Amino acid sequence: MLRSAGQDAPPRESLLAAVASGWGVESEEEARRRRRLCLLLRGHRRHCSPPPLLAAAPQCTRPSPPEPLLSPSNLPQAQRQLLSFSASATLSPSARAQALGMRSGAERLAAATAVLKEQQRRLSALLVLRDAGLEAS
Repeated sequence: MLRSAGQDAPPRESLLAAVASGWGVESEEEARRRRRLCLLLRGHRRHCSPPPLLAAAPQCTRPSPPEPLLSPSNLPQAQRQLLSFSASATLSPSARAQALGMRSGAERLAAATAVLKEQQRRLSALLVLRDAGLEAS
């Protein structure tokens, strides 16, 4: 229970202002200050012109939406790119670095295919030697 008695009690207005500010209620003095600030800002905006760079800036237009990454028109190209990266991932580190440094997916795929064919020939030769009973180094 609040009691206000004597000199130690805060003035009633400050108690009301404290309670009002806690509940989001604006006091008359705060409302007057806000109105004065709004009037000052409006006057300032009327008398100030925008900086020359902003006044001469072209109007921004809304960019067109980007083309979907996988549309029917670019699906074969996307599949080739994916295949070229997949094939390059199976290569040795040096061959992989060389293949991944290529800009064209077709070049990357051709390089990976050439290395993989060479590995296939080497493994085939090793199998022939093993079946013949010879050791290969």
